[in-house]
Amino acid sequence: RNYFALTANPSISLAPDYSSFAGAPTGGQQHFAFDAWRVAQNVAMDYAWLAADDRAVGHCNRLLAFFSGANASKPYGNQFDVQSGRQLSDDHSPGLVGMNAVCALASNSSLAWDFVAELWATPTPSGKYRYYDGMLYLLAWLQLSGQFRYYPRNSTALRG
Repeated sequence: RNYFALTANPSISLAPDYSSFAGAPTGGQQHFAFDAWRVAQNVAMDYAWLAADDRAVGHCNRLLAFFSGANASKPYGNQFDVQSGRQLSDDHSPGLVGMNAVCALASNSSLAWDFVAELWATPTPSGKYRYYDGMLYLLAWLQLSGQFRYYPRNSTALRG
């Protein structure tokens, strides 16, 4: 939980694609891109299941506000500069749509429903990037529908 607070931009909640354990961007992957999309999902699901850290609400509210602004005139891209929020790609990806929708689980902003509605309206991924986009899209559907389950360590559901 502290790690995400270290890595993400505190104003817009974008995180770099790769970062060190100290929270600094690393590996030449300092921009918000494909692997960074999943930060929203990690933060939101942790909050949805455990509600252990209220910082998740602020993180998701800021991220959704950022993408709502980026979507004002056209669908938002899938890569951004973490510090400035400048869009680096015009590609609009179903995987990112899904991860942003999952962020609604930890948001108390009315904007959250717009991202859920966008996922509902997004067709199943096909074509060149269908594997990664499709997996994130599927995870989003499972998580938002309540079918992606959490089993505590000593749960009887895990015993056969």
